[in-house]
Amino acid sequence: MCEFKNMTSFLRKTKSIFSVKRFFLGLVALAVISAAGYQFYVENFTIQKYINYSDEECIKDERCVWLAFKEIALGREFVPNEISKGGFIVKWSIMKIPEIVIAIRPEEMIDKFKGMLQYHLDYIEKDTGLKFSLHQGKDDKRLINNIIFFSDDFDFLIFRKYRKTFRQLSQTGYQDPNHFHNYFRKYHQGVECFALGGYGEKDQDSKDFVFAMQFIKSDMDTIHISHCTAEEFIQSLGLPNDIPGFKATIFNDESRNRDNITKLDHLLLQILYDDRIKFGMREKDIKPIFHDIYQDKLQNFN
Repeated sequence: MCEFKNMTSFLRKTKSIFSVKRFFLGLVALAVISAAGYQFYVENFTIQKYINYSDEECIKDERCVWLAFKEIALGREFVPNEISKGGFIVKWSIMKIPEIVIAIRPEEMIDKFKGMLQYHLDYIEKDTGLKFSLHQGKDDKRLINNIIFFSDDFDFLIFRKYRKTFRQLSQTGYQDPNHFHNYFRKYHQGVECFALGGYGEKDQDSKDFVFAMQFIKSDMDTIHISHCTAEEFIQSLGLPNDIPGFKATIFNDESRNRDNITKLDHLLLQILYDDRIKFGMREKDIKPIFHDIYQDKLQNFN
């Protein structure tokens, strides 16, 4: 009888061990299936499906253009998962003329950087319908919307020469003259170029951008400076996000050897500044009208 009881106890323990093993194996199997399913979804239903497309290949595929627009226009480079949180459209109003100051150090590079910026502004005006007023040098009497720093010493320009303008933009946007100083300190270390911007009040009902600034290191080679000028300025116009590895766009940190925007970028700008795309729109608002906008732009696109 004792041996029988011992055998019964042994069998129960063995059964319990196998049950636990089956449970954990089931969890492992579920995790593997879930990971495989997520990978399948990413590779077939997100922008990753088009990651190696050229700009011309993407332009011909409406879904590629839609996913690129959604990621770049509704996402935020420094705010992960912004789309899933309900990211919204930001853009400048074509009814206003953005006042731009170009701040340069060393000053002997003024003609080079001003000419480079003007080259990019010319095609941006055609794509967006915006008209820019470009000013060189310091002018504290003018209400500035945008300031572009080309410099090997940002501290000198920000905290001395253009201190008043920098604080004015910060006060306009955040009712705090030191707000941008804090962001600058946080993001500029080790970065070749970056942009800051906003739409005035702390909600999307302000209806347009009111301020922006770009920081571009002046001691890089010409191709990188041109790349940064185009990318950061256009991000300040309302295409603020990057898509890592996506070859069809300049909004990709791996494309530093590209000195200009792509055909897809031109199309995305034209779509963003179509009258049917309004400040504050979210994905659910844009998706129903996107097909018609895409088709209209494609007909006149070259």
